[in-house]
Amino acid sequence: MAGLAAQRPIFHSEADFQHEFALALKRQMPAAGLRLEVPFEFEKRGSTDIVVRLEDASVGIELKYLTRRLACEFEGEMFRLKAHGATDLRRYDILKDVQRLERFNLAHGGPSYVIALTNDPAYWREVARTGTIDAAFRLCDGRTVTGECRWAEHAAPGSIRNREDCITLRGHYSMRWQAYSDLGMASGQFRYLLIPVG
Repeated sequence: MAGLAAQRPIFHSEADFQHEFALALKRQMPAAGLRLEVPFEFEKRGSTDIVVRLEDASVGIELKYLTRRLACEFEGEMFRLKAHGATDLRRYDILKDVQRLERFNLAHGGPSYVIALTNDPAYWREVARTGTIDAAFRLCDGRTVTGECRWAEHAAPGSIRNREDCITLRGHYSMRWQAYSDLGMASGQFRYLLIPVG
C-alpha cells in the first residue's frame, strides 16, 4: 500500500483501485497467477475481487474504496469522487467480506485480506452516539470484532434490505487504520484498513 500511495494517492473508483492494486501485486510477484472477479464457489452471487494463485495456496483479496465527495486535480488529472454515504451498510459489507474470506481460506489455504481505503473519517473515528443500529459493525480504530454481528433490534427492515443476515466471524479482528495519502485539502486525507483473514 505504501508503494501504491507513492504512485496513486487517489483513485477514480473502486475498479480503478482494484486495477492498480492488481498491477502492483503482479510487479512484486511476477510468478503468481492473478485472477480478477473470481465467482464465489459457495454462494450463488458475487465474486472475490482478486485471487492470487500460489504453488501451495490461493489468497483472496477484497478491496473497498469508500469515499466522501471530493473534486481535485493531481498531476494534471481531474478526480471527482462521489459521496457514498450509508456508512452503516458499507461497514456491514466489509465484515461480510471477512466472513466470505474465512470460508475461502477453508477451501484454498489462505491467508486472505480485506483492504478498505477511504477519505471518510466516519469509518476510523469512534462514534459518541449510543443506540445506533450498526454498533456491532463499527470499524473504529482499535476495536476488535469477533463472533456474531447483528443489527440492533430497532433497525427498520427497509434500511437494511439485502443485508439482514447475521455475520458470524470465527477469528478475532483488530481494526488498525493506517495513513495512506494526504492531498492537503478538505476530505483529502485517505486512510486504509488492512484486515488479515488467517
